[in-house]
Order: sequence, then structure tokens, then C-alpha cells
Amino acid sequence: MRLLRPHAYFIFFYGLIFILFLWPLISLQKTFIGGDYWVQFYPWSRFFADSLKAGNWPYWTDRIGLGFPLIAEGQVAGYYPPNILSFIGLPFH
Repeated sequence: MRLLRPHAYFIFFYGLIFILFLWPLISLQKTFIGGDYWVQFYPWSRFFADSLKAGNWPYWTDRIGLGFPLIAEGQVAGYYPPNILSFIGLPFH
């Protein structure tokens, strides 16, 4: 049993450092998701969802620059059948 005691201190010490370092994530003050997801992919997904709910197939949008071919955008996978079902069925807020 005495051999486990130094390991327990080690685990406690590094566990405490881990918790302190990641406290913003543990307390939900920050998130790992950021960057391109919120700036680029979420708006495209939202546009797909809104267009499909309105009964339109979004091939092109004039809201991005001078126009953007959404049918060629593979990152959102808007024409992948499970995504079409989720865009129609799930709410985007």
C-alpha cells in the first residue's frame, strides 16, 4: 500500500493542474468549436436549412461576395441525404 501513495500524490497534482488549465471548458465558459465553424460552415448550413424549409434547392447564393455556388460546396455536404433530412427536420437558431 505504501507504494501507491507517491502515485496518488502524482495523480492528484496533475489532475489539479489539468482541472485548473481546462476550467473555462469544464465550466462551459468557452468551447472547442470556433473559427471556421461559426464564421463559415454554420451560416452555410443555416442557409441550406432555410432554403429547404422554404421549398427551394439552394444551388447558388448571392449573399457571399459576388455569388457563390453552394451546389459545389463539399464542406457542408448539403446534398448528402442524411443532411437534407436533418436540415429539414432540425431547428437552426
